[in-house]
Amino acid sequence: MNNKKAYKHKMKKENRPGLRNFFERYEHEDENLKKIVQDLSNEKFNPLDKPNDYNGSFGHDFMSIMWATLLIDILKNLRKEVSSSASDLDLKLGFTKGYPMASIVNTQTKPTKKNVKILSKIFDRMHILFPEETKRARERESLDKYIDVNEILQRTLLLHGFNESANALKNYENEIDSELESDEQTETDNRIMSNIYELVISDTIIQFNEDDTVLSVLKKIKEQTNLKFEVFETLKEKVI
Repeated sequence: MNNKKAYKHKMKKENRPGLRNFFERYEHEDENLKKIVQDLSNEKFNPLDKPNDYNGSFGHDFMSIMWATLLIDILKNLRKEVSSSASDLDLKLGFTKGYPMASIVNTQTKPTKKNVKILSKIFDRMHILFPEETKRARERESLDKYIDVNEILQRTLLLHGFNESANALKNYENEIDSELESDEQTETDNRIMSNIYELVISDTIIQFNEDDTVLSVLKKIKEQTNLKFEVFETLKEKVI
């Protein structure tokens, strides 16, 4: 993971508005997007509890994609909880190898009533066969931390043909990312500069930081000034 992705990943986990406060904090100049988000704030559909209620609406697709995204991580965590490989856990759940993850991804990519019902079935199997382990696997994840709501909203907008609003949201995200990365770089630069010291010798400024050793500082002095001196390790060869 490069620095940009690592930083965005950190921000997504630590500082992004979570699902519970997303709708309260959401601000955007796109009026259509504002209305969509306001409508979503009243959406109660849970595909894991009532998959048969799925009707293909914007809100139902949004919630289905969100839960599919979360279930991917829960399934991965369950493998750790039961100490099983991916293929072994699939078989223990009563499915063929690779079926659960592929089905969840299908729902995440394009929700349908069939896909949503399969999603619910997979979670039910996990909950029935490994109740405590699934509970712990679920507790490892938090909607407040690990769900990138904007990304899910973009997926749903594109799925329903709201390309203009999806692009507006993406541009907004890019602006925020740029600001965050700029702030992070400024903070890093300030932190580095705050640890730099200056030593003035015969009008020559020698810069060093708190991590420099005495030997490295002496080397800088010798390289940048006309001072002549030698440094020896005790009972050993000349160092400088």
